[in-house]
Amino acid sequence: MRKRQLVISIFLSLASLAVSGGFAVYGTAIVRAEEMEGWLVALGIAVAMYGIGSFVALLMAWRFNRGLAKKVISYLAPTFMVMALLGCLDTGMISGLEFGLLFGLLLMVSVNYFAVTVVANSRGVT
Repeated sequence: MRKRQLVISIFLSLASLAVSGGFAVYGTAIVRAEEMEGWLVALGIAVAMYGIGSFVALLMAWRFNRGLAKKVISYLAPTFMVMALLGCLDTGMISGLEFGLLFGLLLMVSVNYFAVTVVANSRGVT
């Protein structure tokens, strides 16, 4: 692996670890909150599982099965975004604040997706 690819892979991996950790911590905080409704607990579990799943996909891209890592993140990222979009459609319309939230989520999920893809490609998977 060339030095430039290695630096890009490490930078994207660190950004992906930060995003994945943020999702895992946020989801855990939702689940552990005091009096929450059932759908909020389900949201917390889904957010935490996405954070853990994207971390595992990045770990697989670096160490184990690179082809499977790309397949996992290619299913995980769009599924999470569709779930977030459907969660914002509670009243049938998406407000400006919810649109900003979706755009921020899209950026974070894209970081995870591109990190796993770049690491897997640089490690020998096409």
